[in-house]
Amino acid sequence: MNRLLNIVRIIVSIILCIILIVLFLNLANVTTQLFLTPFLLAALATLGLSISIYKENDLLIVFFQKCYIISFLLYWFGLLILGCYTALKDKQMGMLLFSIPFWIAGIFIIKKYFFDKK
Repeated sequence: MNRLLNIVRIIVSIILCIILIVLFLNLANVTTQLFLTPFLLAALATLGLSISIYKENDLLIVFFQKCYIISFLLYWFGLLILGCYTALKDKQMGMLLFSIPFWIAGIFIIKKYFFDKK
């Protein structure tokens, strides 16, 4: 049953990757492509992770987990930078204060997944 679930995950990941790649290649707007890039990277990392779990390769499992976290953080900090830029441009200092917990959360995720020894 577990191997069947992994095969389903691989198939779903392949379909998602194909959809995102087609979307990415058909977009003429660079801004939209930049917005889509972390999702594409996360989908590719999920595909690699699913295949690594199916093949029971622990080294690749750890690698693709880190790739997934990096793609998530790329999106996380990209939105924060965009939000802070917009807040500065519009002179909304309250929004900058509102973003502080999210910066702390992102730094905590980096510390947890890349610097804590298990």
